[in-house]
Amino acid sequence: MERMVLELLRKTLLERVAIDVDSIEKRSFVDERGELVQECHKIEIDIYMTDKQAYALEVKTLVESKDVDWIVAKKRFLERSYNMRARWLIVASAITQEAYMKAIKGGIEVVCRSIVGE
Repeated sequence: MERMVLELLRKTLLERVAIDVDSIEKRSFVDERGELVQECHKIEIDIYMTDKQAYALEVKTLVESKDVDWIVAKKRFLERSYNMRARWLIVASAITQEAYMKAIKGGIEVVCRSIVGE
């Protein structure tokens, strides 16, 4: 499903943020102290790297408010625990209006096909 969403938005990602879908890699980080979920739980994100910028991507078909809460928590955890400085993006087929506003407020860009009502 993730690959399908990336393929749907391939052209938009390339034009808007210069991300080549074929170069996205999955990375895992370990929550050693159990700050987010449980001790030693793996936190997975998709990463796209260039010479100058790292991009952290969350790819979903539909993004709701609770999904953004989780993504913002992961963003803060990775910044604090791994000193990860990246440009964060949600890549989705659709996102709810509330989730979109929450993402923008949390410092996460959104690339999607549509914004839907609750």
